[in-house]
Amino acid sequence: MKTTPFKGDITTAYGKKLPKAIPYSGEFEAYENASEVHAEKDWPKDSDVVDWRNAERKAVAISTARTAALSAAGIEKPQANAPEVIFANFVKQLRLGGKSEKKATAMAWEILGYNAEGYVCGSDGVSTGEKAVAKDESEDSE
Repeated sequence: MKTTPFKGDITTAYGKKLPKAIPYSGEFEAYENASEVHAEKDWPKDSDVVDWRNAERKAVAISTARTAALSAAGIEKPQANAPEVIFANFVKQLRLGGKSEKKATAMAWEILGYNAEGYVCGSDGVSTGEKAVAKDESEDSE
């Protein structure tokens, strides 16, 4: 075994950005090979290894099945530059900034010009029925 140091900086805590990064450091005794793990009787039981691998394989299978089911139903994952994703992220940021859901939604609509479903809205807040177009990521924003 060998003593292995670690260190880092904490920039967020409990869902909030810290005003100043807080450094931390420590060390731990790291195994260098499997025989050391066996010698310390720290090796997982065969049943633990089986459970771990089965959980990992199940998670992959569930993810694959869910993606296939959504795709078969015609539901595709929206792109990051899709208007509804931009709207939702904008509202989320405003909520994190302390705005109410109602105020954040109203501000997002006013600034972006479209609603949560990605439909362009007139100055009266009524949908025009026209879908907002996703911004091309290759374009430079001004």
